[in-house]
Amino acid sequence: MLVNYTNTPSNNLQFTSLNNPIKPFQIITPKGTLDCIEVNYRHLPKSIGFYRKLSEFFIGIFSRTSSDPNWKILSSPKLEKDIYDKCIEFDVKKLRNAIKDKNTTVLYVRDKAKNLVGAIVTKSLKETPFVKDNMVLYVDSLAVVPEYRGFNIAKTLLYKVFEASQNSFTDAFLAAYKESVPFYEKLGFSKLSGRTKAQQYVISEMAEERYDYPKFVRFLSMPLSNIEPVNWCDRIYRRNIPKY
Repeated sequence: MLVNYTNTPSNNLQFTSLNNPIKPFQIITPKGTLDCIEVNYRHLPKSIGFYRKLSEFFIGIFSRTSSDPNWKILSSPKLEKDIYDKCIEFDVKKLRNAIKDKNTTVLYVRDKAKNLVGAIVTKSLKETPFVKDNMVLYVDSLAVVPEYRGFNIAKTLLYKVFEASQNSFTDAFLAAYKESVPFYEKLGFSKLSGRTKAQQYVISEMAEERYDYPKFVRFLSMPLSNIEPVNWCDRIYRRNIPKY
C-alpha cells in the first residue's frame, strides 16, 4: 500500500530537510488551534532546555502507555530520580546528535499557552551496524498528550513528514509498542512477519538491540513510493550477506 497524499494537509512540497524545511502550519481542533513548527539541522535550538523538554515529553507519554515495566519505572521521576535523569541525559544526547543529520526531521506542536502537546522525530534508518539504509525513513518517536488525542494530530504529523519525504525515501519503518500497533495499522503499516530470509535477518538484528522485542514491541513497515523495485529488507540483506 502506497501512501495516499491527496487526503493529507499539503503545501505541495518537494522537500528534504536539507533543501526545503517544512513550513510552519496549524492544526485546528475543538480545543483550539495548534501551531506546528519544524526543527532541523539548519534551525538548531539554541538551548539544551529544548532537547530536555522534548525528551521529558516523550518519556512521560511512553512510560504511561507501554506495558513494559522498565518504562513504568520512569513514570514516577521523583521516586526513581537517578534512573530518570540518566535516561533523559541519554535521550538528550541522542536527539542532539540526530538533529545534526540533514535527513532528521523534528516537528513539535504547541497550544496557545506554548505547551507542548505533540511531537514527531524521524530520520534515515541507522539503528544497528547492519540495519541501516538511507532510503528508509525511521520513525523514531511520535506522541500526543491524552487530552488532544482523537483529533488526528499524530496522523497529521506523520503524513506531513511522509508527504515531504516521498521523493527521498522508499519506505517507512518503526518499532511500535504493542498498544500503538492498531493505530499504525490503520494508517497502512504492516508487521514484519519474517516470511522471507531478508525480513528474518532485519528482525533478528533489531532484536539484538531491542530487549523489548517481541514481548512489548512490534516492528512495522510501510512503502512510501515505488521508485525502488527492491524491497528495503532485501537491500539490507544483500548488502550484508553477499552470497544472497
